[in-house]
Amino acid sequence: MQWKRLTIGLGMGWLVLMAPACSQLPPIRLRLVETAGPELVSAYSPLRFPEQAQVGEDLDIVVRQSRGAITLTNREPREFEHVLLWLNREYVTEVERIHIGNHPENRIALDRFINRFGEPFPVGTFLAPDKAKHVLVAEMVVKAEEQAVKRQRLVVRRGDFLQTFAGLK
Repeated sequence: MQWKRLTIGLGMGWLVLMAPACSQLPPIRLRLVETAGPELVSAYSPLRFPEQAQVGEDLDIVVRQSRGAITLTNREPREFEHVLLWLNREYVTEVERIHIGNHPENRIALDRFINRFGEPFPVGTFLAPDKAKHVLVAEMVVKAEEQAVKRQRLVVRRGDFLQTFAGLK
């Protein structure tokens, strides 16, 4: 039996699939999340958490960490566009749009979040789950009408993360 090699580019890495050679392969559908490349590192590493920014009202957006990504559930009656999302006051990424509800595009890979040293958010792996970091604080930074910067806290739920890596609730 012959095997056909399929190679799919995934940003900084590659996924190689081996399949039996046949005249016609069915289409392969993969749902991917974008990861940090050199352009994100150069864009976000100079940013510092805006400690002096005006603090706005807390938002009803739930952040859940699950394996290598976070999921945002927007329970506010509006969408948010072009905001900076900070995790643990250290890691940042820009989010183009936060849709209302539990929209599939509200899932963000944790390695898109970059700190000031150009390092991605630490994500545990199968062989090294202890290298993962918990998301403890999530804040969204938006520009107000007068070009002032305003930061708003989000709700962080940690249950999924603990079940995934420690088997606890």
